Parts: sequence; structure tokens; C-alpha cells
Amino acid sequence: MHYFTTLNIMKKQEFKYYIVISIISVLSIFVFRNDLRKIYFYQLNFDQDKAKVIKDLGNFNLKINAFMELSLSGNVLTNNEFNASKQYMFKFKDDKEKYYFSFLSKEDSLDRFEVHNVVWHLGYPTKKNGAIELFEVKLPFKDFPNKNKLLYISTKEDCRTLEGGMIRFLWDKAYGDVRFVGNKSDVSAYSFFEVSEPINQVEQYIETSKILISILNTNLSEDDYINLLTYTVNQIATYDPDKTIYIVTPIFRKENKRFELLLNGLLELQNSHKQVTIINLKTFYQERRNGDCFKGYKMDDLCIKSLISFIKKRIESVND
Repeated sequence: MHYFTTLNIMKKQEFKYYIVISIISVLSIFVFRNDLRKIYFYQLNFDQDKAKVIKDLGNFNLKINAFMELSLSGNVLTNNEFNASKQYMFKFKDDKEKYYFSFLSKEDSLDRFEVHNVVWHLGYPTKKNGAIELFEVKLPFKDFPNKNKLLYISTKEDCRTLEGGMIRFLWDKAYGDVRFVGNKSDVSAYSFFEVSEPINQVEQYIETSKILISILNTNLSEDDYINLLTYTVNQIATYDPDKTIYIVTPIFRKENKRFELLLNGLLELQNSHKQVTIINLKTFYQERRNGDCFKGYKMDDLCIKSLISFIKKRIESVND
């Protein structure tokens, strides 16, 4: 009798161990998949099945000089065919694998191109030179119906430089909760709306998206800046007069008269338009832990992530 009692106790203990091991295994798989998702979050954005070839640009000789630098030679392309606002794909003549990329700048002379600040969308070639076929393509992001849409309004210049060129990428990397929408794409394929264009190009997003106007760096005069934003706010109001519009104040490395004029103009815009909420970066500057973020030419990634967190909290604190 004692033998069977002991045996039953052992079986119960073994069963508990199996349960614990099973739970640990499931959690390990979940953590592993979550880690992979964080590492490859950018590549997972793209829907390769919906990639479309826009134009066959011909045959070239390719040389990859560094991760973000490459050279093309052997054929002629116009500036309209090969520029920083488009996406491209190439295949080596002896390989069926497709490689997608965009870039920020280039130098060209006759049939040779030096391409700088290259962004690889799905994978990086192990082969570094050879004959290729080059195509202009459209490689879309997946729809992600569970993500909240954010109509990100800015300028092409701001979305390509300094903090403005990284904020959507780092936002997605840190949180993965937003699908940026608009009529243009940055070099990493994140969408935004060009503030100087008619708002009817994105009218389908106005009612279904949060709206953020974020021109972090601008050379516009105070009057031109405020007039442009006032015009944009009034355009949006024709579609939805009660829609909350969040406006981030520009970044300044130090406080000066121009900063105060822009800030005062934005606060007046908020007072005259009930739907406008200003996200005042002066508060961000004054937080002790962010004090070093404005000492250099550009914020580092850690500071930009802190800026994103600040903006997110301000948006989430307002009930639309």
C-alpha cells in the first residue's frame, strides 16, 4: 500500500514538472518570437507579394562599397528615373534573388552613379558586385488593420533630414502601434503628408486617423510658417470641424527670439481654433534628463526616442 501511495505522489510530482516545463517552453517560444519581431520589425512591414514593377531601367554593373553606399555604371538614367523619392529593385544576372532599396542622395556623371545613404528594405546582398537588372518598383507596407492610423503632416525636407528623417522609423521600432498614412514616403517607406499640398489627397484618412503636424526643423519665416499651418488647419476643418489636430513646436538648439515668435504664433492658433492642441517642446527642453539632447547638430537615437515618448504621452492625454 505504501509503495502505491509513494508511486502516486511521484506521478503527481512528475506531472507538475511537465506542467512547469511546458509553461517555460511556451514562454520561451513567445519571448523568442517577440525578440525576432523586434529585430526584424522593419522587414516585416513590407508586403512583398504586392510589390509592383513600375519600370525596367536596364542593365548595369553594380558595386557595393559599404552597407549604405553603392555604385552603378554602364547605362544612362535621367534624374526623374533615378531619385531619392522612389524605390528600386535589382537582380544579379546569375541569381534570381530580388533586392529592394531606396536612397537619400547620389552623385552622377554620364553613365556612372555614386549612391549614398542606401536603405535596404528586405535583405542585404552577400554578393558585392556584378551585372544586374535594375527596376523602379512600388514595395508597399502591409495594411496592419489593428494599428492606429496617424496622419503625419510635415515637409519633404524635414522628413529627410535630422530628427525628422528618423522619427517615424524609431517610433515604429519602439512601439509598433502606429500606421503612418499620407501621400508621400520617406526613404524608409514610412508615409507622411506634404503640408503644402491640397488636403483632399488624404481626405480618406481625416476621419479615421489621429492628425499630427510635426515640422521639427524649418527655415520658413515666422509669418510663412504660421500662415501655412493655419491654412492646413482650416482645410482639415472643412472635412471635420471637431477633429483634434496636434501640432508639435519646432526644435531649437537654444531659445531665441525666433523660437518665441513661432511659439507665440502657435499658441494664438490654438486659442483661435478649438480643435488645435499644441505639443510644446519647451517643456521637453526643460526636463532635466533631456538637457543634453540639443547640444549637438542632431539628436542621437536615444534623444529622439525620448522625444517620441513625450509626443505620444501628450497625444494620449487628450480625448478626441
